[in-house]
Amino acid sequence: MTIGGWITFILSTGSVCALFVWCMYKVVSSGRAEKISFDVDAGHSDNPKKRSFPEE
Repeated sequence: MTIGGWITFILSTGSVCALFVWCMYKVVSSGRAEKISFDVDAGHSDNPKKRSFPEE
């Protein structure tokens, strides 16, 4: 690989790694703790056409 290729490789890989580390830092240091709950309902769907309702 040429010198230009190595420079491009190092800059692009380094910038992606730096962005990842910055994002992880922002998430970890945010100090917000949210409770995550999952509502499991077999008949619920965000798409109204795919909703299944119990037969009466």
